[in-house]
Amino acid sequence: MDIQGKNMVARIKDWCKNTGSFERLLIEVEADQSPENLARKHFWQTSGFVLTEYIHHYIWVPEKYQAMYLDLVPDTNQPKDGKELFKHISNFHKDSYQGV
Repeated sequence: MDIQGKNMVARIKDWCKNTGSFERLLIEVEADQSPENLARKHFWQTSGFVLTEYIHHYIWVPEKYQAMYLDLVPDTNQPKDGKELFKHISNFHKDSYQGV
């Protein structure tokens, strides 16, 4: 078990909850079933994240990705569909690379 990683995730969750501005944490993980990627997915799952089934293909990188989410607010109305979640992830990337 990665105690430092678990502590980091706990601190991020606490910060998000304390600001009152976040309903969910959303990440992307490589979809390839290599031992390393499976270990990463397992880490996030044991931290409370839910893996979606949708496999996303970016046009500029060869790796495929899946979305994982962790609800911070019970009964949130946030989407759970991986394809829908990648719209948010793609918008984040777009804004990040444009310097917004």
